[in-house]
Amino acid sequence: MSLFRLFPLATAMILATLQPSFADMEEPFQTRLSDSLVTSFFPNANGLDVSIEPAPFASVTADGSIAGYLFSTHEMAKPRGFKGDSFDILIGLDASGRLLGHRVLEQHEPLVSPDRVSEAVLSQYLNRLTGYDVRTGKGAMPGGLDSVSGATISAKAMHNAMLRAADRVGLLAGLAANRDVLQLDMHTFAPADWSQLLENGSVVELRLSNHDVRTAIYDQFGADTQPVQPLGEDDALFTAIYTALLTPPAIGQNLMPIRYYNMLLNSGTHSIMLAAEGKFTWWDGRNSQSLDRVMLEQNDRKIELTKKNFKRSGFKIASAPTFNATGRINLSMRDPFDPLQPWSIEVRIPVISPSQEPGNAVVSLAYRVPAQHVIGDDAALEEAGLKAPTYVLFGLARASSLSDWQRIWVHRSQAIAGIGI
Repeated sequence: MSLFRLFPLATAMILATLQPSFADMEEPFQTRLSDSLVTSFFPNANGLDVSIEPAPFASVTADGSIAGYLFSTHEMAKPRGFKGDSFDILIGLDASGRLLGHRVLEQHEPLVSPDRVSEAVLSQYLNRLTGYDVRTGKGAMPGGLDSVSGATISAKAMHNAMLRAADRVGLLAGLAANRDVLQLDMHTFAPADWSQLLENGSVVELRLSNHDVRTAIYDQFGADTQPVQPLGEDDALFTAIYTALLTPPAIGQNLMPIRYYNMLLNSGTHSIMLAAEGKFTWWDGRNSQSLDRVMLEQNDRKIELTKKNFKRSGFKIASAPTFNATGRINLSMRDPFDPLQPWSIEVRIPVISPSQEPGNAVVSLAYRVPAQHVIGDDAALEEAGLKAPTYVLFGLARASSLSDWQRIWVHRSQAIAGIGI
């Protein structure tokens, strides 16, 4: 951690006239914070403390107390715009976690220009985020994309990057640590290969041998019904189906090329991986548009896969098997689908009865996003079934339900009990 003191305000104004307006975004964050920039967000600022890890942000002080925080999308969100370039938007949060405003310091978006969509118009659109509260995830004004028509992709990328950056700083500064509303962790990323994603539950698998398929058909239809697709030896692989929620970066960024993952982030959709190896495929050989062999189900709601919500998509990751079919289910974030709740992929294996009546043997692959990809306080995680509760007072109370003074009392009681032993 490094400490950087502001010059007196009068000196700052003189320096602002002598120095370039903004430093290059590849320069260290603290060197890009001119005094004039800081005081444009916090007029009474007289000092700031720049934290470097895990990503740089500044705690701004005024009259001996923290007035708020400054940070950039470039480091906090690592965004990608229309052509894949990053952009440097400086954002201010007040001490309570409300977004004060922003300054676009550097951007290279080809459609943001005086003859297309000007930076002034773009900033008016981004101003709709002023008032966003990282403690509740609310407060931003919806809509407004019509005003930036012609640079919609760039505008949405900047809008989403500002939200991701603000939420991340809220967590790092301890402002949103106790948010009682669970949300996906859109900030944490660590490289992982295929086997690691399987091991930690980020990707789940359903392996079916020919014997498993025969058993499923027998259990659901009886001995005389046969699969449409001939089966071989019992222990041979019929299929292995894999699925994963791609939205969190710790999953999606490991499974997708970074360019396509950034496009997903800017699209306002949740995306689910679907991949298969072996004989089975969801593409009907007679009609490549038919997807009735797989279906997404959540809370008794069945979501049919169509050309609109399902796209072919490749996945390249170390140690992954060779897939014979891959794709992504894309669902708008306005859709009732809840990525934090359990869901399943229903796999339908075509069969034919003795009377030549077609049907499907159904097997399911259940999925729930692992707790390490979810942000929320302990009580909310426990209520959702994402975290095992810790009990205190001889198992009479959950630790997460205690107030601060109750936790202190329990800690002291345990310490006294230890002395007695």
